[in-house]
Amino acid sequence: MGVAYADEPVALTDGQMDMVSAGGFAFSNALADALGVLVAGTTTQTITQVQVLQVIPTQAGQITVDQAQSWSTSAATAL
Repeated sequence: MGVAYADEPVALTDGQMDMVSAGGFAFSNALADALGVLVAGTTTQTITQVQVLQVIPTQAGQITVDQAQSWSTSAATAL
């Protein structure tokens, strides 16, 4: 298994496509503040990860064993 990067479209053969699998990672933050009669603030953080754990070859192609995880935290204050 390896890693490949492409900055432009590349045609792959059927044999190369049989070896293609993918994973991903995403991270986001959000912050909201409000001022007025009351002061309020909220922060939220989310992380998501997808990982290919195993590739099992079959006659019809391949089966992948994947793991997906997601974490989320949030905090709020008001005065």
